[in-house]
Amino acid sequence: GDTAHFVYDPGVLGGHAPPGAEVALLGTFNRWQKSESRRRWRMKRGEDGSFRLSLPLKKVKYGSRFKFKVVGKQGSWAPGGGDLVVRPLGGVRVELEGRLELGRRYDLVLTGGEGKEVRREVVPRVFLHEALSSYSTDRPLGARCTPKATTFRVFAPTARKVEVLLYEGPTGGEARVVELKREDRGTLSATLEEDLHGRYYTLRVEAPGTHPKHEFIDPYSRCNTAHDGRGMVLDMRRTDPAGFREHSRPAFAGVTKDGTPNSPEDAIIYEAHVRDFTIDKSSGVSHRGKYLGFVESGKLGGLPTGLDHLRDLGVTHVQIMPLQDFDNDEGGKGYNWGYMPVHFGSPEGWYATRRDDETRVRETKRMVQGLHAAGLRVILDVVYNHTSGAASFDRLAPFYYYRLRPFSDDPYWNGSGCGNEFRSESPMGRRFIVDSIREWSEEYKLDGFRFDLMGLIDRETMVQVARAAHEVDRSLLVYGEPWTGGDTPIHKTEKGRQQGAGFGVFNDILRDAIKGSNGDGQTGFVQTGAKGFADKIKNGLEGAVNVTAGGFASDPGETLNYVACHDNKTLWDKLLEDESLSPELRVRAHRLATSIVLLAQGVPFLHSGQEMQRTKRGEHNSYNLPDKINKLDWRLRKKHKQTYEHVRGMIALRKAHPVLRLSTRDEILGRRLRFRDSANEVVAFELDGADLEGETWGKVFVAFNGARQARRVELPAGRWKCVADHERAGVATLGELSGSLELPPLGLVVCHGS
Repeated sequence: GDTAHFVYDPGVLGGHAPPGAEVALLGTFNRWQKSESRRRWRMKRGEDGSFRLSLPLKKVKYGSRFKFKVVGKQGSWAPGGGDLVVRPLGGVRVELEGRLELGRRYDLVLTGGEGKEVRREVVPRVFLHEALSSYSTDRPLGARCTPKATTFRVFAPTARKVEVLLYEGPTGGEARVVELKREDRGTLSATLEEDLHGRYYTLRVEAPGTHPKHEFIDPYSRCNTAHDGRGMVLDMRRTDPAGFREHSRPAFAGVTKDGTPNSPEDAIIYEAHVRDFTIDKSSGVSHRGKYLGFVESGKLGGLPTGLDHLRDLGVTHVQIMPLQDFDNDEGGKGYNWGYMPVHFGSPEGWYATRRDDETRVRETKRMVQGLHAAGLRVILDVVYNHTSGAASFDRLAPFYYYRLRPFSDDPYWNGSGCGNEFRSESPMGRRFIVDSIREWSEEYKLDGFRFDLMGLIDRETMVQVARAAHEVDRSLLVYGEPWTGGDTPIHKTEKGRQQGAGFGVFNDILRDAIKGSNGDGQTGFVQTGAKGFADKIKNGLEGAVNVTAGGFASDPGETLNYVACHDNKTLWDKLLEDESLSPELRVRAHRLATSIVLLAQGVPFLHSGQEMQRTKRGEHNSYNLPDKINKLDWRLRKKHKQTYEHVRGMIALRKAHPVLRLSTRDEILGRRLRFRDSANEVVAFELDGADLEGETWGKVFVAFNGARQARRVELPAGRWKCVADHERAGVATLGELSGSLELPPLGLVVCHGS
């Protein structure tokens, strides 16, 4: 029928619903926990102890994912594992002989005993999925505008009719309807001899499984009023801030030859969220939580905050968490990280000072331009592995852009854990991702891309992505997470598959070896100093290029070294799990962990606030938690000033000495890095900087002590100048050493000699 019936029995599905407790139905159809407080989603308890709720099927839809939750902050979820899926109780499978035709409507007619007919349109999803795979085009897609003309083009091979609806404003008004004409290879287009820059538009399609009156946003839209609003026709040059088109990307740390780009190893990446970075009053900026606030100068008690803090810290790249238009209420107070993308061509309006015009485009460019002016490059965190259910792809080309499970009640593969997987290996799916990367590289002058769940993006697409980015600028960085969130039908793009392909991967092996895996109570080198961790840390210090010892990289620029990021607990919160660490040793463990990342060969990556012992109150997944959890508290800069100065000094040390950022496997394994014998809890190594371009040091000695007791370490012969220990770090000499030294518990030393 037209009603969906939900029944929750704690005795069957688990969970704890004590007498008097209320249970809410939460899912993709009501934005999960954001609807927990709304009465309409509360279920009614029956005499048998089960909970029931019936809703019109049009509100929940087949394929929607859901769970039951006991209302309250500590309320349990049921089931405890994966999501449930809205499915019909029964169905009819029909097999036909002969070949179906694209673009035609097919109805299933059921005749009852009294001759009464029920007619419903059927969508042959398996046929469409397979038949459309041969369709592709290289024609420009979306709305392309010049002062003389505007062209609209879409890829919609099954559509019977496609219309563009033009509006004067962001809401309301009467639409001017333009019907697109069929071309070959699945596209439809129309060119108007008009300058439509600044006009609003939507699409309307007649196609299998779509509602002919439903309006939606073009997947190639460059600016939206909201993810469920209208798109805008833009001539992107007319959205440039003054001087934007002419300004250049800044160089970053390292000695380079004339005409050659910086190596990836010269980068030091700092991850930040647009809102978190300045939303707290302690940031001292006026546009708190906005694009413009990200590049404001700020101060707190005489210490720099915001942009000035980054400049003072010395990082080279800022990785911005997702800002492509995502599924949220842009005008509401609900928090969201942005990992549920809807429209990839438009910046998110939540961070803009105005949401109903092109302000979001202009202010994103101003943010990038401001970071560049400060000497910082900008990397965008992108989420092409899945989309929100509000995305437009299935409305234009049903069952083309997602990986399908043939003849399954749950039609989509879900290796993302978010409901679907984008079919990157399809010709137009691959083209969409590559087009998007090229657009953001050229129009916004972004300097790199971090791919969320890159394991779900097929390797060939990643190769083409890297090639497209490097055609714009050879120094752009491309890297990602070499894993998935679940099973997938493709060969995953995992560690090792990036070798020689122009993109890098995160080194979770080093991460876990340093401080333990992400599970509660798991420990690593800085908590125990155990030999098993030490061996993995050695491989990480080599830039993961020693494949005989568990490495996976062909050169160190392919490995991103890190110990914390937005996911899971902050480094400081992770160390708080171990109650046996004294306050002093916990601080040392934090500095030791961060120093290992900054002194390892490869590309170092820091989580925002890591330099000042940031806490998120122990939360391990704060993607939708309020500002009080996610905000960057700038008072920590003063409270943990010594830790900040230690990290800052390590960054300066790395930038000053090319021997700490070698660029080839042969340099690392064949000549310049050698581990020294030491106690199990100590990792010690020597670097040879002789004849290395730009290097002023001959030899470098580094040692890390993972034990909670002091350990004596033998120095190589000669006199050594110490530049870093567990309290201080930088390029200035702290003292001279020879013979041996006693490393304190969780201590470290960096020194150099001739």
